[in-house]
Amino acid sequence: MSTDAMQRAWNELPQGDQRVMVEAKSHLMGVADQITEPIIGLICAAPNAQGYSALVITPSRIVEMTTGGAMQVLKYAELSGVQNVGGAKKRFGSKHEPFYFRVLSKGGGVRTYPLFGDHEYNARIGAAAEAACRRSQLAQ
Repeated sequence: MSTDAMQRAWNELPQGDQRVMVEAKSHLMGVADQITEPIIGLICAAPNAQGYSALVITPSRIVEMTTGGAMQVLKYAELSGVQNVGGAKKRFGSKHEPFYFRVLSKGGGVRTYPLFGDHEYNARIGAAAEAACRRSQLAQ
């Protein structure tokens, strides 16, 4: 695609996620021209060894980019699925239960990304990733 598509996805991120991911933005823009398909959205995942992760969701893959610049590409064809887990609204108040984005490999491995920030945004982009994964797997 282009840096324009990545910038649009960045602009859709809730402001709190943008603040957390500001260190990853230059890395995301650096690989934007190498992503040759539409960008469905970005998910800001909790810290790992190399900082927070930005998950770039596309129709055929998830590109994980950390704030430290480490990158990993997860192709849906190599996965058994992706899932939104948790996030139910708490009985009292406006808070939600902990929310996770899971990536399931065909070999049985599981990557669990804790998500914070805007619950509705994360749920919407996570659901789009689940649907993209199913479509990609059906097309094989």
